Amino acid sequence: MFFKRPKKILIEFHGWNAEYITYYFIIDALKSLFPADVHAFATFPNFLSRNFFKKFIDDVKFFLGNILNKKTFRIFRFLGVKSFFIPILYFQNYQLANKYYKIFYNKNNINKDDILKIKINNILIGDILYDSYLKAYNQYTIEVKSTEFKKFFKNFLFLFFYWNDYFIKNDVKAVIVIHATYLTGLPLRIAIFKNKKAIVANSIKIFQLNKSNIYSHREFLSYKKEFSNFNLTQKKKYLSFSKKKIIEKFSGDLSTMEYLSFPSFDKKQNTKKVIMKSNKFKVLIAPHIFSDSPHIYGNMLFPDNYEWLLFLFNISKKTNYEWYIKLHPDVSIVKFDKTYEVIIKLLKNYKNIKWISPQVSHNTLIKQGINAVFTIHGSIGSEYPFFGIPVINASLNNPHIKYNFNFHPENISKLESIVYNLPKLKNKIRRKEILEFFFMHKIIYNSSWLEIDYSFLVKKFGNFNQFMSSKDVFLHLLNSLNNNNKEKIKYKMRLFFNTNNYIFCNKEFPSILNKNI
Repeated sequence: MFFKRPKKILIEFHGWNAEYITYYFIIDALKSLFPADVHAFATFPNFLSRNFFKKFIDDVKFFLGNILNKKTFRIFRFLGVKSFFIPILYFQNYQLANKYYKIFYNKNNINKDDILKIKINNILIGDILYDSYLKAYNQYTIEVKSTEFKKFFKNFLFLFFYWNDYFIKNDVKAVIVIHATYLTGLPLRIAIFKNKKAIVANSIKIFQLNKSNIYSHREFLSYKKEFSNFNLTQKKKYLSFSKKKIIEKFSGDLSTMEYLSFPSFDKKQNTKKVIMKSNKFKVLIAPHIFSDSPHIYGNMLFPDNYEWLLFLFNISKKTNYEWYIKLHPDVSIVKFDKTYEVIIKLLKNYKNIKWISPQVSHNTLIKQGINAVFTIHGSIGSEYPFFGIPVINASLNNPHIKYNFNFHPENISKLESIVYNLPKLKNKIRRKEILEFFFMHKIIYNSSWLEIDYSFLVKKFGNFNQFMSSKDVFLHLLNSLNNNNKEKIKYKMRLFFNTNNYIFCNKEFPSILNKNI
């Protein structure tokens, strides 16, 4: 007699209350496709880095919250969740983890790039390991042979084999998470390679991942093709609307970027001279947060954001340019990350690079004469080119890759060549391309399929973090939808999950889109 494996849908248990509305519709859609019980799992970013005391406290809180049916647990049960669990790392998992750990560290001259290439059972997990470690320990890079990283690596393998064993013992039909990176990316990545539904979901976009595309948020690869399918009247209308919105953004409007606390562009320009008055070529470095999922779109020219920054700092000494660096104003207030402190410390050894306060508006820098900008894959790539200023990316997996208003060097050697030849760069920037990209990236693909004004709600709840974590936001969102809207969304979502299409978003509702433009 064969043992019948229980059919299960796994969802990530998390505290982003504003995203529970997404689970509400996804669970309904999936249950219409296959019978399965829904189970919620918890692997917080610090899951593998906690000491014994912290683990004990977390486990007790989780146990009591479940037993006492605290509000978050109560909402998940309302959504249809049958049970809650935290992965338990069994001894047999440890044996396999130790085996693979020894195989890896017995190699000669291992480096950071080797970490990113790690596969087990043909499942790529190196990028998830890399980002999970940076997040768990709030680090800016990894030291492959450090005691801290080696311990984390072994525990990470431990968790991988737990999930691998879980999929063997259970008929997992779908895995639903809020992020494709960090530790929750492990069951998701296994689901992808076992041809199960692998879903990354929020109230703006929902992704179905597969072996051909194991990363979320890569819808930018289809922007040019999709825009070309609009008729001439639509294109004219959309480009005109895009121009209006991008100009509003450059005046400090945050409606297309609700998650930010402060705008990078502000109509209140700094009258103080920030950029030196000279004939030298002026270069701006726009760094990224070191520990915040550097591999969200896939690999870059460098193993992480810090290595890219170090490359630019070192090569800056070999040029006759004026170099500047400016963080986004939000970065300086991020408590979980060391980017601000690390850069300030680095600058003591690179006095040729001038620090610009994060609060200084990019409008000021543009007006005072910045000539070129370096980023990895930041939004600045569609901002400075609007004013005729070239931007050089350090990743082929960047949102602007299909357009010519940025430079996309294929390797570090070509990036180095660009640095030395910056004043000679010839880049015919077409504003029309930028407007097209902005429309696709910030309007079509950045509007909620819930037909809800998120910028209004973020202001109502105070700020983005308060909105996402408020205990009242789920019921607020649910009650704001009338029955017709709920049924329309359910119908569309069922159709979506009955396909292998990559993304579900506002473009599924063209009537809503056209009404708002």
